[in-house]
Amino acid sequence: MSDKAELIFALIVGLCGISSLLYFAHACFYALFMNIREKIRGLSSKLVPCNVCGHEVSKTAIICPSCGESFGRDNTSSIAESMFAMFVLGVFTSALAVYLIIVMFEPAQELYLLFTSK
Repeated sequence: MSDKAELIFALIVGLCGISSLLYFAHACFYALFMNIREKIRGLSSKLVPCNVCGHEVSKTAIICPSCGESFGRDNTSSIAESMFAMFVLGVFTSALAVYLIIVMFEPAQELYLLFTSK
């Protein structure tokens, strides 16, 4: 009985891990395609309006040069804006999920045999 419980627990944990990896891979590829869409449509403007005075300010600015409003962000760009990083993370997590599916095939077979044997 403990063999069945251990296998069931391992499969549940493995399936949760696989679904999490596949969700993360999906999010990476979605961000990648949204970045490509922005580049094609020209929506990736380097300037945004200031919340206080409305003047055009760089996306990487820490304060507005016109009114001095602090944006509370640093000069580093988000990793989600990097098309290369999103592609690499998406491929890596997809490959890891496929590997885990292959590795989990044997315990799933063992569990099937335990439940079907009399």
